[in-house]
Amino acid sequence: MKSLHAVAEVSAGFPFRGAVDDLPAGEVKVVQVRDVSGSAPIDWATVPSKALPKSRSADFLRAGDVLITTRGRRNEAAALLDPPAQAVAATNLFVIRLGEGALLLPEFLAWQINQRPAQEYLAASATGSHVLNLTRPALEALPIAIPTLQQQRLAVEFSECAAAEGAALKQLIAIRQQQIDAMALKILTGTISA
Repeated sequence: MKSLHAVAEVSAGFPFRGAVDDLPAGEVKVVQVRDVSGSAPIDWATVPSKALPKSRSADFLRAGDVLITTRGRRNEAAALLDPPAQAVAATNLFVIRLGEGALLLPEFLAWQINQRPAQEYLAASATGSHVLNLTRPALEALPIAIPTLQQQRLAVEFSECAAAEGAALKQLIAIRQQQIDAMALKILTGTISA
């Protein structure tokens, strides 16, 4: 086990002065908390493109970065495998950038952060009474396991298979409910034949 700080650099998202949605359209994708889910990759098609203020230079996101939300009861993490050339994280996100030779897959790091032990650690370390806030020092002190690369790949693949199974089951449940609704409509309106 190592602390996250030993294997990665943590930085805050781009410091916007107002709401991202109020910015004029532009060339830069701005990832917000609502775009980050621990169970699905970022859908870049739904991420808004905005014009950044010219007063600050932007540190654009890179492949291999991991984003984590900073507010709420759960801190969702997502690995960026193929971000657009010009994309930044909004203020309520931290960007985790793995160091050279970290021997840690970004998708495994995101998976590990989304699991119960890390979530319990982050919740216990958060500040605030009504809305929990994750601090940078707390995130940097997060204990990180670094198994072999093969074990990391297996954990990520297993998690992806479980997510796909979950999505398929949700779809099956929705289809079954549509069938029940159609049957109920026919029975209750008297349009079904014996």
